[in-house]
Amino acid sequence: MKKVILFAAVLLLIVSCKKSSVKKTCCTSPPYVKEFWGGYILMPNVFTPDANGINDEFGPIHDGLIRWEMRVLDTKERVIYSTTDSEMWNGMNNGSPVNDIYGWKVVYHTAKAETDSIQGIVCIISDTDGICPKNEGDCLFATQADRPFINFDADLPSNEVLCID
Repeated sequence: MKKVILFAAVLLLIVSCKKSSVKKTCCTSPPYVKEFWGGYILMPNVFTPDANGINDEFGPIHDGLIRWEMRVLDTKERVIYSTTDSEMWNGMNNGSPVNDIYGWKVVYHTAKAETDSIQGIVCIISDTDGICPKNEGDCLFATQADRPFINFDADLPSNEVLCID
């Protein structure tokens, strides 16, 4: 009887995962990695602002920065989030969670008095219940930042529960 219940639960999980998929393919651009004299900056290419305390915010993972500014833009290049106070983005726009692909630009200032800018793309999955990114293996979260090697490591756990379509 226990085997039948376990089989039914696994089958239900697989079927529910297959029914749902992200409308756009996530993580088409790699995460951003840059070293500079005296530090580094890493930007993941996905985050999940689902209030579970894991990968809930987006912004630079860094060492050697004294300050940074960030803008997040929608597909029509409208600014939906902006900070000049080195604050992480919580995935909200006008008080509502977003669930799409966005461009970002960061201007950073190093402890060595250098200024530079970087830009990239981030995928936001705000509702992870049954979300199945087509290319989940390309999604690298902040929890997968390998600081000693100044890179992202797909073998590190993301601590996210997403299924694969």
